[in-house]
Amino acid sequence: MKKNPVSWMVHLAVRLIAAPLLFAIIYLLILNGRSDPMGIGIAYALIVLLIAGILYLGIEAIVLYRNKQWDKLCCNILLLAIPLYSIPGFLNAR
Repeated sequence: MKKNPVSWMVHLAVRLIAAPLLFAIIYLLILNGRSDPMGIGIAYALIVLLIAGILYLGIEAIVLYRNKQWDKLCCNILLLAIPLYSIPGFLNAR
C-alpha cells in the first residue's frame, strides 16, 4: 500500500478549519437571535466545543490507532492535547 504524504496535512487542515466553523454555529444556536452583552454565550459555546472536540478526537484517535495510521494519529493527539491543556486555565478564570 502506497502512503500519501499529504494525507495527514489535509487531515489536520480539515480539523483546524472545522473547529472555528463549529464554534460559530454553536454560538449562533445558543444566542438564537438575542444579544450577548456579557459574553456568556461565548463561554457556553467554548465549553460545548471543548467537550465535543475531546469526544470526537478521542474516538477518532482510537480508530486511527486500530487502523495503524500513525501520521493522522499524531495529528489527533496534538489537537486533543490543546483542549485538554486549556480546560484547567479556563475553569480557573476569574
